[in-house]
Amino acid sequence: CDFAGLRFTGDLSSYIDWTVNFYGTYEPAVLAFLGDVAANANPGSVFVDIGANVGLHTLYLAPRVARVHAFEPWPNMKSVWPPPSITSGP
Repeated sequence: CDFAGLRFTGDLSSYIDWTVNFYGTYEPAVLAFLGDVAANANPGSVFVDIGANVGLHTLYLAPRVARVHAFEPWPNMKSVWPPPSITSGP
């Protein structure tokens, strides 16, 4: 599926990936809130995603703010960072 202009294939055994693949998004209310915050932020604003998991919030905000930093402290997720399921383009 497409997510934030990127091709997202994901791992269907993961709840988040499954949700994005079948519904096209995960936590749409959170993304709408973050989008509103980014739209009203000052130029040059930085978004820090702590506990980034597969990076969906990071990907969503990357084109909306000047810089994004994503951190994932959980060793199981860090071993697959950045997620191989995310590529640019159609």
